[in-house]
Amino acid sequence: MTSNTSNTSNILVDILSNELIEKDGKKRFTQAHLEKSFNLINQDAYPEIFGDEIIDGLVLASDDSIRLIDNSLIDWFGNGPNNMTQTVRVGGKNPKFKQIKADMSTYGYKLRNIPIMVLDNGDGTYTPINGRTRNEILTSFGFVNCICIVYEAASGRTPLEIKDAISKMGLKANAENDPAGDLMLQDVYNEGLNAIDEGFIKLSGNTDADYLLVLERINEICGKGIFTVDKRTATATRIVNAFATTGRVYSWSVKGAAEEWMKTKGQKFKNIEPVYDVTGKLIKRGIVYIVVSSATLEKSMVKAVTTACDNRDSDVRVIIHTGTLTGYIPSETYVRKIYNFRKEWSALLNDFSFAFFRNISYSSSPISLYGALPAVELLGEMKYLKRFITYTVTSLDDLIDNEYFDDGLEEV
Repeated sequence: MTSNTSNTSNILVDILSNELIEKDGKKRFTQAHLEKSFNLINQDAYPEIFGDEIIDGLVLASDDSIRLIDNSLIDWFGNGPNNMTQTVRVGGKNPKFKQIKADMSTYGYKLRNIPIMVLDNGDGTYTPINGRTRNEILTSFGFVNCICIVYEAASGRTPLEIKDAISKMGLKANAENDPAGDLMLQDVYNEGLNAIDEGFIKLSGNTDADYLLVLERINEICGKGIFTVDKRTATATRIVNAFATTGRVYSWSVKGAAEEWMKTKGQKFKNIEPVYDVTGKLIKRGIVYIVVSSATLEKSMVKAVTTACDNRDSDVRVIIHTGTLTGYIPSETYVRKIYNFRKEWSALLNDFSFAFFRNISYSSSPISLYGALPAVELLGEMKYLKRFITYTVTSLDDLIDNEYFDDGLEEV
């Protein structure tokens, strides 16, 4: 079996070729491979690898920043003081391992890709920052060295700060430039847990402050191009919740999560069938609960109308969920979303009343905006629904300034 590298042999290394086998029976990348890799990579295009966006705590090696390094000098198995082998992909082997191996064996090792990254320990050995998948594949084909980008610890950094920088740089490399598989949210979550366990970041017990601290780390790792704001904030929330005994924050963005809460935690809020007498006459109206997103006002109102039409002998109680709280202070974001939804719901009803019914009152409507799912433990126990009551403040600014975030809400 041979790889398809005939037309691009100058930028690809055929890792199956026996021509690379030296007298000792081992395969090695050559000086020519190193020079080609160096020339193919536009370092100005990667400031997070070669420039001023490198993770704080690491600096590009001053001499020969791209080198050929023997595997025996790289601490792949985690015996050295700086090794973070278990934290870059805590879940184990890269889930795309087979796909990557097939690609490398078929098309060759691409010299134009960003090389494996290592830290120079200053004693002739190196700590891997990323590249474990590529190294394992290359080793399986008989290679005993690799092309590496070499970093050094920034001056004056403690061992803990160096390990911290390695942990972040490993994921950031996977997020933006590593050809050996995409960064996954679970990787980010696991790195966050490890960062807290290792003492890279220290939680204060203040949920809002801890959330900001963790989110800042996630944003630094993920850079500019991977994962939406919602996914990043949900991951930050999940990390903080894993260590919190109080002050947890819930994200309702996962499909079905809100409905599941209503079934398990919101047991008082089950649908009630209407009651009829023997003649079929309605004696007591039923109750139907629906859960809608605070981010989809018009869609939520249509769902309420459709539900009411399908259940003409029942009152419809609309409960909102706040999705993922993406603001800097979760409790403030929570009440802001609720306040705005309630205000916009009322305004839209008034518009409908004017446009279709000449301002006829809708106070007798079977549809009511009833409450919201809990999302911030600092505002009350997470097992209780937040039922809507009349606000005592007259504006959102007053609500935020007073920091009385339970205004307009009561636990039921």
